[in-house]
Amino acid sequence: MIHHNTIRIACLLAGVLLLSGLAFADGGEVAVLGGGSIMSDTGEGTLTGPLFGASAGYGVTDQSHVFAEFSMVHQSTSVLGYSTTMNTYDFGGGLDHGFGSSKRAVPYVVFAAGLGHTAVSTSSLSVSVSGNSLYVGAGGGMRIYIGDHWGVKPECRYQRYVLGTVPGTNEIVFTLGLFYGGRK
Repeated sequence: MIHHNTIRIACLLAGVLLLSGLAFADGGEVAVLGGGSIMSDTGEGTLTGPLFGASAGYGVTDQSHVFAEFSMVHQSTSVLGYSTTMNTYDFGGGLDHGFGSSKRAVPYVVFAAGLGHTAVSTSSLSVSVSGNSLYVGAGGGMRIYIGDHWGVKPECRYQRYVLGTVPGTNEIVFTLGLFYGGRK
């Protein structure tokens, strides 16, 4: 039997490879992301953890990009003396719109939506549960070009899980991405 994480990683790689072809077309972009997440209203209080991910997108106008993304957040805490871990895998996409015509720094707003899969396990009790939730999000960032097509993009986004296993959960996501492409 294939482990669920193997399937998730295979889907991530297939999606990134499929969408990364867009980055080499005029106006496409691929990025790897790292950062952090702060979740509240999870039933466990406020949880923080590192975030890793990837995105690929295509410029539909000179200022707007549609994108698909994947990220994973790993959080751990202690509940009643038991070690608990929570992994959240977000599969989504959205639109970002840039402002200005600078050759080096372009601020943008971002709107996103997708499916979040949360897996919670307690090693001491050998208990694990998982479920899916829909999320919506909005935020902003800046593409900072450090070469003709290479750059970094810091971003901050608010996400809310609205339907599913963890409705009402709020998340603040901070990322720093290394990207290739992005100019149309």
